[in-house]
Amino acid sequence: MRFEPVKIEDKAEFDALLSQRRYENSWLTFGNLFTWRHAFGTEWARLPEGILIRFGQEEEVLFLPPLVTAADSFAAVVGRLAAAMSAAGKKFRLLGLSEAMAAEVEGAFPGKFAAEIKRDRFDYLYNAEDLRSLAGRRYHAKRNYVNRFRLENADWQYEPLSATLARECLQVAETWYGGRDYASDSDLAHEYDAIIESFRYFAELDYLGGAIRIAGKVQAFTIGEQMNAD
Repeated sequence: MRFEPVKIEDKAEFDALLSQRRYENSWLTFGNLFTWRHAFGTEWARLPEGILIRFGQEEEVLFLPPLVTAADSFAAVVGRLAAAMSAAGKKFRLLGLSEAMAAEVEGAFPGKFAAEIKRDRFDYLYNAEDLRSLAGRRYHAKRNYVNRFRLENADWQYEPLSATLARECLQVAETWYGGRDYASDSDLAHEYDAIIESFRYFAELDYLGGAIRIAGKVQAFTIGEQMNAD
């Protein structure tokens, strides 16, 4: 099996597989895999059923859930991969399974694998309407923040994110990270690198986002990508 680094030219092949199943896991988006590739040493290889992704090499290797076509069995591919690693005398470790993925593997191989919940790696989700309206006691503090912001910054403007805003947004990021010791914090350093890559390939990655201007100057931005149909 030949592994290779993730390249921007690979996006169409990844997207074709990602679109065949309804993934609800931010690990499994091409933009995430690509922009964080330097941080994790991300590589991938083709399987008869799809794509296999790994982090690291040799004894420290970690796999992500294989991207498998809708016609093939995800659990069967996991079982075959585990058997191959065992035959090579190596530990098999799979990172980033959703609850549905873990249930599928357990159903096919009862009791064979030990699963551990990593709470600090969970995705966090909000209902879109909740964030639009900020209604109710739950969002009282957030409403106060918004109202205070509007009161203190009457000239604020929202602008959809685009590649033309890259320079201004990167200046915001540089200022934010410059105030922190990111040179000795690998997580912050990798995050900064991922932001730079996101703007470098903004159009190719089909990214979305928004920016906030105050007094005509970009002061904040958010960036992301669509994960599945909804």
